[in-house]
Amino acid sequence: MKTPAAVRSGIDLEEAVREHYKTVYRFALHLAKRPEDAADLTQYAYERLARKHRDIQDPSKVKAWLNSTVYRKFIDQKRRLTRFPEVEFDEEIGNHEAPVSDSGNRIDAAAAVAALNELEDDLRAPLSLFYLESSTYKEIATILGLPIGTVMSRLYRGKEKLYQHLTGQLS
Repeated sequence: MKTPAAVRSGIDLEEAVREHYKTVYRFALHLAKRPEDAADLTQYAYERLARKHRDIQDPSKVKAWLNSTVYRKFIDQKRRLTRFPEVEFDEEIGNHEAPVSDSGNRIDAAAAVAALNELEDDLRAPLSLFYLESSTYKEIATILGLPIGTVMSRLYRGKEKLYQHLTGQLS
C-alpha cells in the first residue's frame, strides 16, 4: 500500500526496496568486505531514503542515489576509523573462505573477487560498480561524485592491478 507522501513524490519506498535492495547490498559488501558492515550501510541508505524520498524528483535515479549514499557513508566511516582506530578481537576473521567447487568458473570468479578485495578503495568501488553491478560510466561518476574521466582512469588502473594480481605480476 502506498503512503500518500510516497505517491505525491513519485517514489514508492516499498518498490525501491524490492527493486534495488540486492544490488545496493552487493555494492556495500564489495566496499565493506564484511556482511555485517554491508547490512549496516544498506540499512543506513534506506533510512535516509525514507527521510528524503520527497527530494528525489526522478524515480529512475533512486538506485544511483542509494549507491551514492552507501559510498559516502563508507568513506565517512573509513575517515573516522583512520582518525580514531578501533581494535576488536574477532576469532572468526579469516575463516570465511569461499567453498571450492568443481567448476573452474566459480574458482576463477572467487579468485577475481578476492583480487578485487585487495585493491584500494578508490579503485575497488568503480570496478565493483562496473563489473558486478553493470553500472555505466555516467552512473559510476554520479554515485562516486567523480568526473567521468576520473572514473575511466580508475577503471583502467584497477583493471591493470587486477590483471597483475591474477597473473602474479605484482610489482
